[in-house]
Amino acid sequence: MKVTIVTSADNPQVRDMASLLTARGRRKGGAFLAEGFKVIEEAVRAGLVPVRLAVQNEVIESDRMRALLKLPGVDAVPVLKVPRGIIKKLSAVETPQGVVAEIRRPDPLRRGTLRCAGLAVACECIQDPRNLGLLARAAHAAGASALFLGPGSADPFHAHAVNGSAGSVFHLNIVANADMAGLLSEMRAEGTEVWAAAASGGEPLPRAVSAAGDRMLLLLGNEGAGLSPALQARADRLVSIPMPGGAESLNIAVSAAVILFAFVMKNSA
Repeated sequence: MKVTIVTSADNPQVRDMASLLTARGRRKGGAFLAEGFKVIEEAVRAGLVPVRLAVQNEVIESDRMRALLKLPGVDAVPVLKVPRGIIKKLSAVETPQGVVAEIRRPDPLRRGTLRCAGLAVACECIQDPRNLGLLARAAHAAGASALFLGPGSADPFHAHAVNGSAGSVFHLNIVANADMAGLLSEMRAEGTEVWAAAASGGEPLPRAVSAAGDRMLLLLGNEGAGLSPALQARADRLVSIPMPGGAESLNIAVSAAVILFAFVMKNSA
């Protein structure tokens, strides 16, 4: 482990890492930040070894740090040993764990096929990176092969999306700026049923699940406006979750999780 002691937030390496908290910085640098041991470990397990690590002075000799360094390739990653103030500058959370990694943005094609292998999720325009992170976590847990994001969607490698997913963004094929209409045509041609989620007015989820096959693309809309009528019209089923409690709607990630796991449980029975 090569360690460089850094005491100033004006250090060029710290400035470069801090720039990745912005969309412009991530585009320019082709990289993003991941923080916390769990998230960084998930990145490494997915084959994404950090470019460099910033580690708080009090954390660098910890058991968690020693365990992280034992993962493949991590012992060769340059380490910046920094005070807590610099970690807070690089962090997107209120109580950082003391370790932040710079990671090259992956090419989705590197991690396998973009075709739907049983289950996939597409979102027309999800705008909140926290919601996107939770959605990615639900999709990963349900065994989805891919997550397609339409134009205008949040960046899946925004710090809030990465943290909210608990590292699940590293295990999914994530396709940004996807052509939604073209995607639906391709999936249907392959025999994948397209389900469009609607807050109300759709087929009740239990009935839809009872007739489901073994291939499904779940189509979601926008947090506020929902799914556009044009894409609703292209779906095979418009599906709604029964809400006897009377709430107007569910969070987009919660809705996705309910539908995905209803499908998974039916096909696991």
